[in-house]
Amino acid sequence: MYRSSCFTWSLISFSFFLVACGSDDPAPSDAAIADAGTDALVIPDAGGDPLAIACVAPAHGEMVLGSTGDPIRFVAALGDPTAVASVRIEGEAVTPDAFGLVSRDLVAREGIQSVEIAITLEDGTERTELCSFAVAPRYAEASEALEGTVLLQLGTEAIRGEGGTSPDATSLTDVVRTASSTSVAARGFAIGLPAGPQTPPSCEPECPSAHVTRITYSASRIVGDPMLSISTGDTGSILINGVVPRIELDVAVDAMVAFEVPVSATGTVSIVDVMVYAELEITEVGGELALVTVRSDLYGGGVSASLTGIADEMQRLDAQYATEQEVERGDALSIRAELAGGLADAVGTLIDEVVGAAAPEGPSTRVLPSITSGTSAPIEIETVVRASQVSPDSLVLRVATRYDAPGRGGGGGAPTRTSRGAPIYALASVAPIETETPAAIAVSSAVLSQALHAHWLAGGLEGVVAPDMVVAPDMVVAPDMVVAPDMVVAPDMIRFTSALPVIARLGDAGALSIGASFEATFAGPAPYGESTTVRVSAIADARLTGTGADPTVVVDRLSELRVSVPAGTSESDRRTLRSYAAILAHHLATFATGDAMPALPFVGLVVPETITIDGASVATGFAAGTRLSVSDADVSLVGSQFQIAGDLVAITP
Repeated sequence: MYRSSCFTWSLISFSFFLVACGSDDPAPSDAAIADAGTDALVIPDAGGDPLAIACVAPAHGEMVLGSTGDPIRFVAALGDPTAVASVRIEGEAVTPDAFGLVSRDLVAREGIQSVEIAITLEDGTERTELCSFAVAPRYAEASEALEGTVLLQLGTEAIRGEGGTSPDATSLTDVVRTASSTSVAARGFAIGLPAGPQTPPSCEPECPSAHVTRITYSASRIVGDPMLSISTGDTGSILINGVVPRIELDVAVDAMVAFEVPVSATGTVSIVDVMVYAELEITEVGGELALVTVRSDLYGGGVSASLTGIADEMQRLDAQYATEQEVERGDALSIRAELAGGLADAVGTLIDEVVGAAAPEGPSTRVLPSITSGTSAPIEIETVVRASQVSPDSLVLRVATRYDAPGRGGGGGAPTRTSRGAPIYALASVAPIETETPAAIAVSSAVLSQALHAHWLAGGLEGVVAPDMVVAPDMVVAPDMVVAPDMVVAPDMIRFTSALPVIARLGDAGALSIGASFEATFAGPAPYGESTTVRVSAIADARLTGTGADPTVVVDRLSELRVSVPAGTSESDRRTLRSYAAILAHHLATFATGDAMPALPFVGLVVPETITIDGASVATGFAAGTRLSVSDADVSLVGSQFQIAGDLVAITP
């Protein structure tokens, strides 16, 4: 018997423990492990129950910041140490202090880590408890997009393509040409027209016999389809090159002819076969990417003017010549520079819309099934393009992902949950994907953690589970046992709750480790009775099969299974409870990574039906919902990420 008086657990008693340990700092020696994401440790009141065991630090369900191999100080509290004959933490005997607290130095393990506390009372009664917590080097807050989870790479063929002008686009160039042939290029030239009368630079003191003194551009038109193409430069820029067959400008001209005769006229100026060049730079605006024009020009092209309103034919011809010379002028203040800038801005707006709207197929809100029969757990999925890498032969977009549960703060029937965030163990590679295909996508296994965490936040692992909905194979393989589900007595009812999300970690060759911690309260025939609660921690070894964006997870075995059962349970009943816990753990691992897991976010480029250019809505020539996606690609596993590679094709709804 330990000589200690019965006490009421409280925050004050824990502070006494810290002083008794001779430390002014409540944190364990490893600062990362000490930072467990809570503002204070509150030890519950057990009312002196000799069978009570409380997980103090880390608390059950806590999310601890740390890595495998870090030291961790584990602390538990006993309800009535005077009634306890022996205590073991992970099989090692420990002695309670004067306040009924027991502790042991352990080594952290990434994923879900469980610690078993076993007590034997003076009367021989045995009791065990499991304290499970998550360990991860990083946690991603569900309300914020996590950077580095998805990488979209476009090679030369997916950027330049063959230059078609139809909705069956296979490259960014196809998108630009199709949209330019409708109204995007025309809108670009329209916004490039300078407003109001323009006064050319003074020609004094040596003016030609005919020169323009003032010109007003009132409208512009494109005749024929612009043949524009997109490429990437060696300076990290996106380049626009091409030819516009014919640009027509409506003008009003004031000119001086015959050195001293002022004339006025209206008419049209045409520029034929003009070459276009623009250089766009990708920059960050408000946390998102934006394209900025750094250079634009219109080169060459034959210029002709046709004017009316001048009676004298010679004077009219002189005024037309002067107008043509003014339009041919190519300095920074010329109409050519204005038109080139407008076109570059319009095409840049289009590319910005397409590149910036990288998103997976499907709605932003996904209604996933809950583990409770007939209920659902809606989650929100958002993708944001946050960074880019441009080289002469590729454009790489780095996409951030956000998985969250709407209404998780309570209200509307949604569960109230707080969380440090999704445990993150790996992100997508920062290096370009090695492939000879036009396009490729890499998805980090971190999205599995994000999705599982959001599903848990949404209440997907809470509620009453009907035993006939628990799915298991013919045999469940677990440590020291092989369970045949049809040979195990099932309960009539299961109330399921989980203090932690399921954690899935991707290994080599498609291997998947699935960690779970949950409590199940059973009711039914013996050994369940009216209410029997077990706490379970398990690790399932699984593998991915299938080649699509929604691969199938097959659970092969439980490589770890730990079950705490009520005190006084017979060995036979203990085996039954442990066997059914194995069945339930297998079901949870399969359900969470199967039916409750949304498809991997293999993003595509969304081509809008219309875009807004300088306040005006302009059609792109594509149907609403058109996406440029990697088609007919098999999923491969490279390190800790999923990859697909293939052609870029337009997919219409």
